[in-house]
Amino acid sequence: MPPVPEFVLFSSSAKKLNGGIKYLFRLTEALNELGRAAAVCEGDNLRPTWFDSTAPLIEPQKLQHNPSQIFIIPEDQPELLRQLAPWPQKKFIYCQNHFYVPRGLLEASCYSDCGAVGILCASQTIMDYAARRLPKLTRYLLSSYVDDQLFRPRPKKRQIVFIPRKRPVEAAFLYDSFRARFPQHHNVPWVPLQDQPEKVVAAAMGESEIFLALNRLEGLGVTPMEALACGCKVVGFLGSAAQEYSRHCTYQARDEGDMLGLILALERLLAAPLAPVAEPVATITHNHFMGQLEAFLGAA
Repeated sequence: MPPVPEFVLFSSSAKKLNGGIKYLFRLTEALNELGRAAAVCEGDNLRPTWFDSTAPLIEPQKLQHNPSQIFIIPEDQPELLRQLAPWPQKKFIYCQNHFYVPRGLLEASCYSDCGAVGILCASQTIMDYAARRLPKLTRYLLSSYVDDQLFRPRPKKRQIVFIPRKRPVEAAFLYDSFRARFPQHHNVPWVPLQDQPEKVVAAAMGESEIFLALNRLEGLGVTPMEALACGCKVVGFLGSAAQEYSRHCTYQARDEGDMLGLILALERLLAAPLAPVAEPVATITHNHFMGQLEAFLGAA
């Protein structure tokens, strides 16, 4: 029989293409890498198909009351949190997007009402929010990272890639307005990466000069990080929580209506020769993440 995991991390359906699910599996892998047995409890006991993961799974029916075990629960799963509240396991919230906290709390004043003792924060912005809104919880910074073996520069070509999921209206507007204003760049492809497996996204980012960021209401915003690791020039909306990497981006929208600024930034890049790939961003590396995880394990 496999050993009883020290950590159990709970996931919604791994069928969904959702960055939060991917990084929950990545955290499970990292815990095992540090010699701390961890497994994902996914409701359907399914392994994701859109990204590769070595994280072990544990079936929900095999969970037992175990006070020496630790549960890690996403910030947006109130019913799960309430179901697990009577269990003796120590509980931590894994918050990857603070905008989803009200969804996870429902009418509770704090996650501590359901037995949580701490919160893992995927960015400094989330840490700051948790200090104000969830002061009863002990806070740990656990910034998301980029797999630089997968997300890496490849031979570059003039191409704009983007993921329109959170801003489809803005994506269509920017595409139409840019082509109308600068017809000399009609030959530059705009490549949407909607609902694509991780390897396809990494390959497209790796060979593209520009990533058009269309983030919205983010706790960190992972896709611009991945694009930076691929050597893309990042232009666009970074959400409201990109402290870890925003200064490395070429142009960040000043506000929701800054379409002209984005269009002009794209044109400036395309009017210039292909630039050399920049150095990696240290705050989004695997080593940086592992250092923060070791700090949590030493303190929790």
